[in-house]
Amino acid sequence: MKLWIITGSATESGAPIYLQSSGRWTHKLSAGHPISSEDERQSLLEAARGQQKLVCDPYWIEVRRAELGHLAPVSLREKIRAEGPTISLRPVPQQLVATASRTAAASA
Repeated sequence: MKLWIITGSATESGAPIYLQSSGRWTHKLSAGHPISSEDERQSLLEAARGQQKLVCDPYWIEVRRAELGHLAPVSLREKIRAEGPTISLRPVPQQLVATASRTAAASA
């Protein structure tokens, strides 16, 4: 059985948000309302499109039940959107910054 969630970007911040069963929006995918019927999916999507003050460009995504019944996106794109980058973003060591600055100055 396929499951979907309605998502979009918060109009205020641009952050990903997910429609809950209460009709409210949340930043947590796991708190989103799983939809199992195409009719309900379409109905909720149309209702979300009328909430432009809260959500920008709503659309549906396919999700699955993961460990402990939590919802997880099927696509890598939506996984990154929900969880953040797939690599750790470490600070650049000061030595590399200095080297890059010297290289840029030399080529100018």
